[in-house]
Amino acid sequence: MKVSGSILAIDDHKTAIKDFEKTDIDFLHLDIMDGSYTEKKVDPFIQLKRILKKTEKQLDVHLMATRPKKLIRKYLKLKPSYITIHLDIKQDLPKIISYIKDHNSKVGIAISPRTDIKKVFEYLSEIDLVLIMGVKPGKGGQIMNFATHDLVKELKKEVTEKNLSVMVAVDGGVNNQNAPILKREGVDMLIAGSYITSRSLYQEAINDLR
Repeated sequence: MKVSGSILAIDDHKTAIKDFEKTDIDFLHLDIMDGSYTEKKVDPFIQLKRILKKTEKQLDVHLMATRPKKLIRKYLKLKPSYITIHLDIKQDLPKIISYIKDHNSKVGIAISPRTDIKKVFEYLSEIDLVLIMGVKPGKGGQIMNFATHDLVKELKKEVTEKNLSVMVAVDGGVNNQNAPILKREGVDMLIAGSYITSRSLYQEAINDLR
């Protein structure tokens, strides 16, 4: 089970990233918001570029944006392993997928809790990751929607039956109580923010999730 650590709930990004770098976390998860898709705007690119200059951790960028292409151009400069966009963007999704792949990043598609999971099936052969949001996008510390488990099961069934190499990830409300259940359901990566960053020792929380 891979774990990606989100810094969404922490104002001091520099300290949070330093604490994550002391652990064996698989990815650093960067939540970027345009203020349109979500209620608030979060785009600390200049700060992150400086802080992440020497990091050896892989980056997992999640763009909560209605029109993400401008942000994609910017965050590609950080050389992320993954860039994840939402299914219901206002730009040409196939073109955006191709653009990200052409710039040497893997592509993820995120879906919100009430999205029909079948809507993402047509893109599975073209992408590398599906991010199932367990909560309404844009705010940390929420409780996971129980419907998340049904979405995971349906998606994992499709991926397995079609023999596709798509990573299934869950973000939002992840903790040590639901992590074992999600793992049994076939989730490949958990994204956690406040569950990890609220602890004095990040590594202990990461171990709990794995």
